[in-house]
Amino acid sequence: MNSHSQKSKVGGSILDLMDELVTVGQTMGYNMAGLGNKAKRRWIKELCQKHRINFASIQETKAESISLLTIKDLWGNQMFDHVVGSSVGCSGGILCMWNPNMFVKEKVSTCDYFAALMGTWAPPSSKLLIISVYAPQELNERRDLWDYLHTIIDRWEGDTVIMGDFNEVRSEHERFGSTFNRQGAIAFNNFISSACLIDLPLEGYAFTWAHKSASKMSKLDRYLIS
Repeated sequence: MNSHSQKSKVGGSILDLMDELVTVGQTMGYNMAGLGNKAKRRWIKELCQKHRINFASIQETKAESISLLTIKDLWGNQMFDHVVGSSVGCSGGILCMWNPNMFVKEKVSTCDYFAALMGTWAPPSSKLLIISVYAPQELNERRDLWDYLHTIIDRWEGDTVIMGDFNEVRSEHERFGSTFNRQGAIAFNNFISSACLIDLPLEGYAFTWAHKSASKMSKLDRYLIS
């Protein structure tokens, strides 16, 4: 195991922090056509207010830029910090927003497929790397992404949370109605194992993406934690 995964935790574990983290992604049966969709913006705002969350990660914004006024409306008040990962044309896009009294940002790295935030979560003053992912469609590009994320995690001295749409499944039973790519699953599972990550079980639907006809379904969204 890597040294960062062996460190003793003081004042709480990464699992304690999960209660404070909420990811907003594609939800089965709900129209999620980017932040240009008023229903989606309203749904995100309701989630933020209902759960009084301290960190939100939104994938597939389909926006090259997002105004501060829009982010303020989504968050519900002026007490927020944020990072925007621009979309590639009409595809992808990431928005992370959070309470700066809970997460103090130190460094940010973004690209077409992820936004990585390095900082401190208080309390319990834990060094925390938060990565929001919207993975590419092509297998070779996903493999490159897993390698790059592994490098970031390996260099980080603290806890790690990776959340979002990984565009990949871990086993055949996580797909219905579409072709299972064994090589893609092997590469994804090797990444999770080599980076010493845990696939956190989620409640709710067994599949996180579904075709409108419900003829195809996959589990593409998940939390991975150190």
